Amino acid sequence: MPRITEDPTKATCPNYEEDEWAFIRQSLIAAHIGDEPLTNEGAVEKLKEAWIQSNDRKIAEWNEQIRNDEIAEEIAAQEAREEERRRQMEAEREAEAERKELEKKKPKLNDFDPTK
Repeated sequence: MPRITEDPTKATCPNYEEDEWAFIRQSLIAAHIGDEPLTNEGAVEKLKEAWIQSNDRKIAEWNEQIRNDEIAEEIAAQEAREEERRRQMEAEREAEAERKELEKKKPKLNDFDPTK
């Protein structure tokens, strides 16, 4: 599914009563099959219902996308914390190894015997 870039919750339904939609309304009226003829107002309502259904679907997809983004961010944050923990442990191991190496290089004094 392609990424949704605009928030559909902020979208507004077009005004299907305007003249620019007349061709679509007339096409709906002409293609209508039913006992009662479809009126101009009925065509406007059908267009609004279709837009609402489409926008509701887009909103559901948008919400899913947001949830997936939040999950991905949490996973990335967890991985970053784990990587930082690994680096810290590696630094501690290196520091411990360096400390042990320095201990080996220190000159050792003979054991002190207080009776001598």
